[in-house]
Amino acid sequence: RKEREGREGREERKKREERKEREGRKDREGRKEREERKEREGRIGREERIRREERKEKIRRKENGKEKIERKENGKEITKSKHSKEGIKEKRGKREKGEASAHSKRSVLEGSRLLSEGERDGDESVLNMHRHDGHYHDDDDDNSDGHYYDDNDHYDDDDDSLSESASSFSVSSSSLSASSHSSSSHSSSRYHSPSPSPSSSSSSSLSSSSSSSVALTSSNTSPSSSSSAPPTLVRPEQFTKAEDILSGRTPMGISLEFMYGNNRSDLEILNELKNSTDARVSVLHGAVVAANAFLHAGTTVDVFLRENLDWLSRSINWSKFSATASVGVIHKGHLQQGLALLEPYLPNNNSSSVTRSAYSEGGAMFALGLIFANHGNRAIYEQLFSGLDLGDSENEYVASHGACLGLGLVALGTDDDSCISHLKASLYHESAVVGEAAGMALGLVGAGCGGGDYVKEMLEYAHDTPHEKVVRGVGLGVALCFYGLEEKADAIIDQMTQDQDPTIRYGGMYAIGMAYRGTDNNNAVQKLLHFAVSDVNDNVRRAAVLCVGFVLAGSPDLVVKAVALLTESFNLHVRYGAAMAIGIGCAGSGSKEALALLEPMLSDRNDLVLQGVLVATALVLIQQPETKLAPFRRVLDRIIHDRHEDVMYRMGAILATGIIDAGGRNATISLKTRSGMFRLTSFIGLAVFTQYWYWYPLIYFLSLALHPTALIAVNENFQMPKVSLNCACKPSMFATAPPLAETPAKDHKQKFAAILSATLKAKERARKKEARKQAKAKAEAAAAAAAAAAA
Repeated sequence: RKEREGREGREERKKREERKEREGRKDREGRKEREERKEREGRIGREERIRREERKEKIRRKENGKEKIERKENGKEITKSKHSKEGIKEKRGKREKGEASAHSKRSVLEGSRLLSEGERDGDESVLNMHRHDGHYHDDDDDNSDGHYYDDNDHYDDDDDSLSESASSFSVSSSSLSASSHSSSSHSSSRYHSPSPSPSSSSSSSLSSSSSSSVALTSSNTSPSSSSSAPPTLVRPEQFTKAEDILSGRTPMGISLEFMYGNNRSDLEILNELKNSTDARVSVLHGAVVAANAFLHAGTTVDVFLRENLDWLSRSINWSKFSATASVGVIHKGHLQQGLALLEPYLPNNNSSSVTRSAYSEGGAMFALGLIFANHGNRAIYEQLFSGLDLGDSENEYVASHGACLGLGLVALGTDDDSCISHLKASLYHESAVVGEAAGMALGLVGAGCGGGDYVKEMLEYAHDTPHEKVVRGVGLGVALCFYGLEEKADAIIDQMTQDQDPTIRYGGMYAIGMAYRGTDNNNAVQKLLHFAVSDVNDNVRRAAVLCVGFVLAGSPDLVVKAVALLTESFNLHVRYGAAMAIGIGCAGSGSKEALALLEPMLSDRNDLVLQGVLVATALVLIQQPETKLAPFRRVLDRIIHDRHEDVMYRMGAILATGIIDAGGRNATISLKTRSGMFRLTSFIGLAVFTQYWYWYPLIYFLSLALHPTALIAVNENFQMPKVSLNCACKPSMFATAPPLAETPAKDHKQKFAAILSATLKAKERARKKEARKQAKAKAEAAAAAAAAAAA
C-alpha cells in the first residue's frame, strides 16, 4: 500500500509539473503572440504614417517644383507654369482646329447612347453613374486653381497621350459635353479613367464649356447616316440639363423648394417636448434635438434651434456632436449653401464668432455628409480629407470620427480609391472612436460594389484589434459592401457567420440582410431564423431577427407572418428585433396586420423593447391619415408627460413623435422608387440607423430613407407651373393634424384659506341641529295627518 501510494503521489506530482509546464508554455506563447501583434500593429501604423507623409510631400513637390517658362509677350516678362490657366488655354488653342471634327463625331455617339440609357429610373442606376477612381478635378476656369493631379502622376503638357484624347472619353454623364473643345483639351487617356468621374466635376465641366463652344449632334445616330446628313446645332444647356437630371441635382432642387413651401410642422409640439423633459438628462435632451431634426428634415427650417439657443447650449461633449449634426438633417439636399452654413464650425476656420470645440467640429463634418450625401464635389472632399489628418490627441479623434462618417456619406456607393486609402489609414490608427467610424465609412463608400482586397484586410484587422467597437464597425462595413449582390456574397457570409467572434457574426447577419434585401429569398430567411433561435449571443439573435425585415421588405405581409411567434419570445433581444423587423419591412405602409401585432407589445415589461415598439409603430404609421395617427399620438403624449416612466421608454416616444411628422409632414420612408427598383440610400440608411442601440449619433442616418410625398409637375424649363388637380378622395384622407393651441403657463402657487378646527366643529353642530329640526317637523306632520284621518 505504501509503495502504491508513493507511486500515485509521484504520478500526481509529475502531472502537476506537466500541467504547470503546459500552462507556462501557453503563457509564453500568448505573451509572444501579443508582442508580435503589437509589433505588427505598430509597423502598420508606422507604414501608414510614412505613406501619408510621402503623399503630402509628393503633393507639396508637385505644387512647388513646377517648371517655369519665361517668355516675352507685349514687351513684358510673364512667368507661367505649365499647369496654369494660361498654359492650358494656349495648348487648347493649338489643338482646337485639328481635333474638333473627331470630337464632334464621337460626341454624337456618346451623347445619344447616354441619353437613351438615362431614361431608366431608380437610385441604383443613377448611383452607378457616379462611380470613379479617385481623381477629383474641376474644369471651371473661375474656380480652379490650375493644378491638376491624381494619386500617381501629374498632368504633363508634353505627354503624347494628349493627341489621343479624342478616343479616351469617360463613360459618364460628363461625356455629354465631350464635343466642346474646352473639356476635350483637358482629357487624356491618362487623366480620365474608364470609370465615371464624380457628378460634381461633370457639372462644372459642362458649365465652363458652354461659354466657349457649341455641341454638335445629328438626328440619326448611326455612323452612315451621320456622315451623309449635315449635323444640327444644339445648345450646350440641353446637355447640362440632362446631366443635372441624371445626377439628381434637378429633382433634389425641386423637392427642396416643395418641402420648404409646404412645411406643415407644428412648433408647439417641440415646445411641449422641451418643457416636459429635463434638460439635465442628456438622453432625453438629445432625443428632443433628434425629433426636431426629423420634424424639419429637408425643409431648411431651423427656427426651433435659433429660438432655443440657451436650451441647446446645455449640450456637452457627444451631445454637442449630435446637436451640430442635426443641422445636416434639417438642411439635407441644400447643395448651394450647405458648406457656407457649416463653415463657422468646420476645422481650419479662423472665425472668432464661434467657440472652437472638437465635438462641434466633428458634428459639423458629419452634418456636411448628411447634406451632400451622394452629391459631393471637390471642395467637400478636400474639406473632409483635411479633417482626417488632425493629429493623435483625444479631442482630434472626435473630429476624425465625424470626418469619417461624413466622407462615407458624401462618397456613398462610389468605391473611390482615394477615399478608401484615407479611411484605411484612419482605421489602422488604433483608436476605438475613429476605427468604428472608419469601418462603417468604408462600407458606405463601397456599398453595392462587393469590395475588393480591402474587404479581406478589414476582416483580418477585425481579428487583430482588441477594440470591440472597431470590430462592430468593420463587420457592418463589410455587410454594406455586399448590398444587393445575393449569391456573390455567399462566401463572405459563410466566413462571417461561422466565425468564433460574436461581433463578427453580428456583422454576418447584416451581410445576409443587405445582400438579399427585398428578394424574399427562402434560404436567407432560414439562415436568419436559425441564428435567431440557436446563437448563444443575444446581439447576434437580435440582429438576425431584425434583418428578416430587410430580406422580406418587398412583401410586408410575409414579414408579419415570419416574426409573429418571435414577438412572444422570452428573450428581450428577440422581441426587440421582431418589432424593428416589422417596422422596417412595413415602413410607410400603415399595415393593419403589422399594427395588430405591435399593439399588444406595448404592454411589455422591458423598457428597451417598448422603445423599439414605439419606433417601429412610427415607421409603419408615417404619412398615414390622421384618423389612424390620432390614437397613437395620445399614447405618445401620455408617455412623454409621465415623468415616472423609464428614460428609454420616453426616449422612444420622443423619437416616434418626430418620425410620424417627418419632413414637415411631407415625407415618408420609401424603400422603392416609382418604377419598382429598390433605393440603395433607404436600405443603407435604415441599416445604420438601427445601430443607435450602441451609438446615438447614428440616429440621423434615418434621414437617408426619407423621401418627399408629392406629385411635382414641371415645364420645359424645369420650373413648377401653377396647375390644379381633381381628387375624388375625402379631404380628411390628406388633411394634417390641427395645430396645438398654446397652453398658458399654469400658476402652481394656489391659495388655500386656513380653516380652524373650532370652525369645523361649529359647522358640524349646526348641521346636526338643522337635521333634528327637520326630523321633528316631519314627525309632527305625520301625527297631524294620522289624527285627521281618524276624525
